[in-house]
Amino acid sequence: MLVAFHTGSKRKHTIIENLNRPMEETKTTELEKKFQLIFDNVQIPYYEASLDGMILDVSPSIQKISLYKREDLIGMSMLDLYSDPSEREQLVATLIGEGEIIDHEIKAKDKDGSQKILSLCAKLIHDDSGNPDKIIGSIQDITRRKKAEQELQESEQRYRQLFESTSDIQVFIDTYGNILNSNLNFLEGIDYTEQELQSMKLQDLVPEKYLTGVDEFLAAIQKGQNQSGLMSVLNKNGQQFVLSYEASVVRDEEGKPTRLIAVRAKNVTSRIKAEQALRRNERLFYNFMDNYPYAVNIKEIGGRFIWGNKAWVEWVTRSKPVLEINGYADYTNTENAQLFDQEDEEVLQSGESRIFSSEMIKDGEKHIFERVKFPIKNEKGEITTRGSIFVDITEKDKDSVS
Repeated sequence: MLVAFHTGSKRKHTIIENLNRPMEETKTTELEKKFQLIFDNVQIPYYEASLDGMILDVSPSIQKISLYKREDLIGMSMLDLYSDPSEREQLVATLIGEGEIIDHEIKAKDKDGSQKILSLCAKLIHDDSGNPDKIIGSIQDITRRKKAEQELQESEQRYRQLFESTSDIQVFIDTYGNILNSNLNFLEGIDYTEQELQSMKLQDLVPEKYLTGVDEFLAAIQKGQNQSGLMSVLNKNGQQFVLSYEASVVRDEEGKPTRLIAVRAKNVTSRIKAEQALRRNERLFYNFMDNYPYAVNIKEIGGRFIWGNKAWVEWVTRSKPVLEINGYADYTNTENAQLFDQEDEEVLQSGESRIFSSEMIKDGEKHIFERVKFPIKNEKGEITTRGSIFVDITEKDKDSVS
């Protein structure tokens, strides 16, 4: 038999099968009360609407997600609530074809005109003749969730752009060395594809003789210690290059270390090779100058000697050990020291080499010394140190006189 339940002025219909015994009136009343209690206290808003869009009923909980009250909505057309009424037509067509929808998103207007994103779960109800009668369903406000998802997506896009556009190499690994992600700079240098790297470990890229260093690196990382330094890496063709890296442990919201490691690096292979070549050239230069027959020295801007060749060391150590010599006054008389300091100052002021000459006492005899003094500049053209070459031209001067 068909029993009608009343909620306010609206009728709720359900079919209760006859179990071959009469339904007592008291039981019907109790069931109606239970239904009304559930309807009034359901947390997720429930609604009923006709196929043409008229709202037949809605639960009081609608006020949890809207400025509309239940009495405002009953009798309204759902088309007035859709931001795009055509979405309602599509929803009905889908329901007629499939019978129900789950988590169907729509854009709706609230009472104050503000826009909301709602998620609908709805079902098509048929009458006794099997014809589509009405739509029942539930509504959830997912505006905040969708906004958060959009912000997260935008944040991820900004991060990915930064991740890919930086001139640095960016790699994510876990505390076991598994390679999780890397930017194009690393992929181009290493010659592996992203798919190939995702099945590899950091240990697979490091020359065997340096694997102990990788183990120490990962052990420190597992303790939550950030690391930095140089690391040699092999590309797919076996070519070795050097990375200058900084590795930091990614921490969770509570500040606890996770298993994710962010590695930022630069390919410094060219710089390392240039430095090695410079050191080789410096060794060749100092070996050559060490055997140069004339006294040569290099001084800091402040005047302290930082290097001298064998001829210069042999000369000055006649007065005191070379380690104790900080300036000219430590190995020659006051007059000569003042003269040499004046010459140095002239070179510093002009930024150019100068040649000076004067008499000096050597081995108890007067000698004429020619001094070539020159500034030493860095790649920016800034004077960092200064050098001097002392040449005894006494015999040459005698020959020219004779």
